[in-house]
Amino acid sequence: MKFKTLLASAQTAFENKNWREAADAWEVVLGCAQGSNNPNYLFKGARSMRMAGRSAQAEEYIAKAIDLSADRADLFAEAARISTKAEDWALSAARWDKVAALTGNNRANRSSAWIATVINRAHAHQMLGDFARSEKIVDEEMARGSDTVGLRNAKAAAVAGLMRDDRIATPLAHITPVSKVDIPTICECFWDAERELGLTRFTIEGIYVWPLIRMQTYYRLTQLVGIYDAPHPNHVEKKRQTEVNPATRAVLARMRQTSASTAHASLGSRMKNSMRTLLGGLKRNTKSFTNADIAVLMATRKVQGEELYTLALRQEAGSRALLLDRGQGEKVKEGAVDFDNLVTQFLLRKDKVSDVFVSVEERLVLEGVRTFFENRLNLNLGDLVLVSQKALVQFRAVQQGFVEFWKAHPVERFFLTNAYGVTTRAAMVAAQECGIRTIELQHGFISKYHLGYSWPEQEEVPYAPDELWGFGDYWPHVTPLARGISPRTIGAPYVTGMAEKAKGNSNQNLVVFTSQGVVGRQLVEWAIETAARCPEKEVVFRLHPSEQLETYEQQIGSLEELPVNFSFSHRQPVIFELLAQAETQVGAFSTTLLEGMLLGCRTVVVNLPGVEYMAPVIDRGDALFVKNIDELASRLDEAPRAQDPSYYYAKPVSPLL
Repeated sequence: MKFKTLLASAQTAFENKNWREAADAWEVVLGCAQGSNNPNYLFKGARSMRMAGRSAQAEEYIAKAIDLSADRADLFAEAARISTKAEDWALSAARWDKVAALTGNNRANRSSAWIATVINRAHAHQMLGDFARSEKIVDEEMARGSDTVGLRNAKAAAVAGLMRDDRIATPLAHITPVSKVDIPTICECFWDAERELGLTRFTIEGIYVWPLIRMQTYYRLTQLVGIYDAPHPNHVEKKRQTEVNPATRAVLARMRQTSASTAHASLGSRMKNSMRTLLGGLKRNTKSFTNADIAVLMATRKVQGEELYTLALRQEAGSRALLLDRGQGEKVKEGAVDFDNLVTQFLLRKDKVSDVFVSVEERLVLEGVRTFFENRLNLNLGDLVLVSQKALVQFRAVQQGFVEFWKAHPVERFFLTNAYGVTTRAAMVAAQECGIRTIELQHGFISKYHLGYSWPEQEEVPYAPDELWGFGDYWPHVTPLARGISPRTIGAPYVTGMAEKAKGNSNQNLVVFTSQGVVGRQLVEWAIETAARCPEKEVVFRLHPSEQLETYEQQIGSLEELPVNFSFSHRQPVIFELLAQAETQVGAFSTTLLEGMLLGCRTVVVNLPGVEYMAPVIDRGDALFVKNIDELASRLDEAPRAQDPSYYYAKPVSPLL
């Protein structure tokens, strides 16, 4: 292929920001004699490599470019970005200093590129611990008349760094490390930090940030220490639909009409213009949902095409319910509003993360959190300021959007599952602002150690639902819910109904291992070994619906031969049909284990991360706890049946409304 053709291909990929393609193309171009010594080509190759995650090659190319042209600020800026990404802060600071020196006499009109240089330079020196120099860099620029949110953030970060010892390190010196990092010690660290630092009342720009980042912080910690894998790691959320379905179209039209008549200040012209652009010439139908007095946000998980957690409620409510479905890229339920599509539209108007100002005091609080966890657990939470800014802009955009939604579609009650997700929480908080009572329907395991629900000894927790309707009395008894949440036991009609349908011939030799994505890779090893040691048993490993079978096939690919009495089960048959036939079920923690009790299964809980969630069940004598594979293989037939399954899954309440 001719060099000009290769070059054109690389240039096109670069301009279109197809970074992987661009990286491959520039590698070929720079391997040719005509391209190997061209600083411009090396620059583009370096940037493509950096954006494609190929840092070593990026550094190689940019270093060669600088050797060829040592007075170009753009080359040093790219070199600085490469070393910043590699967290080589000494090199990053030196390179940003060089950029400033090369452009210092040519910064007309305080261009955004120059301001970015100042901010990046200040940040690099902060990361080296030189807060005084960082502050000086920012002060010099602000003295020249520049005043942006980015500069004010850089100044606040430098000042907070200078104050750290007096305000954080010394006061938190009494926080000493634990001897073992596990689920209980991690959760206790959260609860202690929340009480000592007042995190539930902590705000940035009027938003209560801690409830928004609490769960993702927890998952980050458990993965850092190796307790959990990523939740359902091979389940990739599908892209939200950009095409607007008829029901959603009617809702958006109604919102535009209401917005035009009320001129809500929080969204202003951006909301109106957004709706006008989105709807274009589409025919409006504003009669949809005018009779609804409740709204129901359906869960993402579906069994045989049906979402079960809200099914009984939806059937009872009928036309009284405004339905919002979460198709995650798939077709939503007929007549329902596409929740994900609405969220996508609202996020189009979100602020830039860099436009969120975090004050010195707010930074000191977040640095206090990081220090608290580092002292107690010896784990680094990373940049909590950035994490908070990202959560804030997402939450605020969706919250403001749903304020308009509820104003256009007033209802009395809003039912949802997973009220601790950022976007679902935003929709819930918006409903509360509009005077709508919010009820969360239990959709999974709740315990003292589930930080989406557990708030021990907290006076008040913002952004919590008004009520929690649960499966059985057990769940609120063992979980310290946020004060102000009223629990109600309604049972689980989908469990009892499908349990009745699933009753059939039992197989006394059938043992079902029920997976949870975060411990699935470990649990499958227990299952395979159990099958090998108990050849008289039929061992089935049941995947969580969000897991992928290919994950496990790759994991066990190195095994010479699987036991003939071992098999996988995924999505089919329905889990209740499988458990109805089983004599024994085995797992670490999941609602499936308690659902299996309702079907009469014997229950074994194995010693894997998350077993703490099942401690109350084990203490009641409703499950056998085993410490290792030897104990499991020898004691399978000793596993108990639950004395009173209705404690976990009560008889369904009817009517619900």
